[in-house]
Amino acid sequence: MRADRALAVAALAFVVGASGCAPHRLHTDVSAGYDSPAPHRLAPAPANPDLAGVMERFYQQIEGAHWPFAYAMLSRRYRASIGQARFVAQYSAFGDLDVSLRQHGDRVVVATIGAKERVAPARARRFEETTTLAWDGDGWTIDRIVRRDVSRAGTR
Repeated sequence: MRADRALAVAALAFVVGASGCAPHRLHTDVSAGYDSPAPHRLAPAPANPDLAGVMERFYQQIEGAHWPFAYAMLSRRYRASIGQARFVAQYSAFGDLDVSLRQHGDRVVVATIGAKERVAPARARRFEETTTLAWDGDGWTIDRIVRRDVSRAGTR
């Protein structure tokens, strides 16, 4: 009697398990019941943007020597013109950044940067970077940086 009961339970388990594995009807007509993903729509650039957050994040990546993340914030066009090795070389010599930002219009930010040389922290440098940003449809990218040295002896 126990063997019959065990066999019945096993048969029931097989039937229940098999019913969940029944082949599903496949649609061969592509248009029948297929929802194509919505095309990626590029958003227009925000009006009167506050670009300080983008630039603060950029300089935080620089300060932390997170080169791949800082480099990824550059536009494709700018990355193609500068290359990652040259980009890193422009910033890797400096640490202990003191950055103040001024926004001019809706695409330009001027950063005044005081920095210490990593190999000689007693030596301070001061420079100004004028950054032009571009909207890529998803967010702001850094499209150009022009640096001007404004160092004065003994100042930061």
